[in-house]
Amino acid sequence: MQTNKGGLEMNEIIIASTTTIDRLDKVYILFNSIKKTKSPETKITYYLFVPCNDIAYCIEYFKPLVSTDFYVVISNLDIFAPYVHTPARNHVYYAKCLFPSYFTQYKKILYLDVDMVFVNKGIEDLWNENISDSYIGACIDPTWQHCSNYVFDKINCKTKTYFNAGMMLLNLERIREEGKAKELRDWCMSWNLRELACNCFDQTLLNYILREKTTMINFKYNNSLLSCLGIAKDAYTYYLNSIGYAKPEDSLNDAVILHFCGANKPWEYHNIKDSDFPYKKEAVEIWSIITVDTLNSVKKKG
Repeated sequence: MQTNKGGLEMNEIIIASTTTIDRLDKVYILFNSIKKTKSPETKITYYLFVPCNDIAYCIEYFKPLVSTDFYVVISNLDIFAPYVHTPARNHVYYAKCLFPSYFTQYKKILYLDVDMVFVNKGIEDLWNENISDSYIGACIDPTWQHCSNYVFDKINCKTKTYFNAGMMLLNLERIREEGKAKELRDWCMSWNLRELACNCFDQTLLNYILREKTTMINFKYNNSLLSCLGIAKDAYTYYLNSIGYAKPEDSLNDAVILHFCGANKPWEYHNIKDSDFPYKKEAVEIWSIITVDTLNSVKKKG
């Protein structure tokens, strides 16, 4: 068996996410999309953190997807609770900031939000992205144009390196070696509002701490065009035009990961104002196709 320097098999990918019991069906769709788009030789170890009371249920829930090349580790999300005293939200969101201190057996991991779906092959290329000695590989968040004062003044981040925290290739070894894991722990325990605003929660903190060494990778690995952020439509148009897409929606053809970020989701389309969700039609249509595909996969296995 060939292994790399991190002790992993050469074709093994380590992923981690956090979720709550009400989103398990969405996680199932994410898992199924990874299995369908990865290479047969690629082995996935997926750490899913759920509240303690839900662990046994989740183990049973995801059994149909577990195989020799897709292993799901259900872990206790609540172990992070004592270490998170932030001014907004809770350890479901901030646990990712503590991953560098938790996953000491690994040199890197891929963090994913659970409102994501793989729509094309590419997880292997993402995992093997050369982020050199950076702390993180991530994709730009085009919404910076609507919060430029916050980006510049509050977190001292350059617009070209302000990233979305939904997909992060974390260089755990570098983060630990240079003391950034401790900084993240300290901020989670005691957030200083006089120094750092809390506009975008965990994304704020990660950009603030890791901003000095960030490698920006192709937007196709975290295409968030189908989000509900209506105020940011112009920002997305400007950014996607700048990287060669005549129409923003053309970027969907090249996407590896679609990220349905924001408070409202395409599966809740009846409650969403069109003005808040500029690509609502496309999002609902794509989500419906993905859902049917997953249901068909489950029926075939049944």
